[in-house]
Amino acid sequence: IVAWGVSDTLTLSKLLAPEYRHSDIYGKILTRQEWLNYASKPRSVSDYKTEDVDIVLYNNNLAVVTGKNSHQSSKSSKRTELRFTQVW
Repeated sequence: IVAWGVSDTLTLSKLLAPEYRHSDIYGKILTRQEWLNYASKPRSVSDYKTEDVDIVLYNNNLAVVTGKNSHQSSKSSKRTELRFTQVW
């Protein structure tokens, strides 16, 4: 989440598989490159937290991970929180 917050697409590109897909909060599916383009845009966020991380399923080379990310934006007095599910 920190790499996203500071628009560090070099680090993000090292973490994402070529077939990476991202579902945004509006339900739009982004390819790896589309998401990296989005992540490259500057944002004013800080105080990143990742909590409640749980490996729900692990089998051979597959893992399903859930958790919660949050951050504070200088544009809002409210903290942004979102739940995530990742398949590795």
